[in-house]
Amino acid sequence: FSSRISLEEHASQIEKLFGPGVVKILQALSKIKHLRPDFERNDTEVLRQVILMVAEDLRVMFVCLADILDDVQHIEDVPVDQRKRLTEESLKIYAPVASRLGMYSLKWQLEDLAFKALNPFQYNHIQQQLEKVGEERKGALDEFQNELRQFLSQHDVMCRITGRTKSIYSIYRKMRK
Repeated sequence: FSSRISLEEHASQIEKLFGPGVVKILQALSKIKHLRPDFERNDTEVLRQVILMVAEDLRVMFVCLADILDDVQHIEDVPVDQRKRLTEESLKIYAPVASRLGMYSLKWQLEDLAFKALNPFQYNHIQQQLEKVGEERKGALDEFQNELRQFLSQHDVMCRITGRTKSIYSIYRKMRK
């Protein structure tokens, strides 16, 4: 919204149409959008500021994360000079916030899309390797879950077992370590 309209100029109209809650959400979003972390300093203070600013209303964070995800999904539409900042913020600020909120699917999407934009060669290489072993990998996960389920059932442990494969960015980070 910040690039399309001026909130100050239209706050009263927005409030009439959607109520004061929406204006407060937009004001908080505007503040978040203007935070500029210094990644050279590993500026984790910005992350704290973001979390504190939205502590009053989590809807702000949900809208912000959805907006960031949309931006990263359409990275080719973002001006070239802003792409690196957007992808770094996605990886270092917004994906961890999504994780802290328990929004793991969103976290993985943000990480993978940002990683793909930052390092397309590595992303494509890992993706190709995963495609080669995709069915085998899923089969191994299913087999392990079944064995674990049987073992726990034999010991009268009631449980629900779920599993997932690692995201491309997570695999990349593990390889780097």
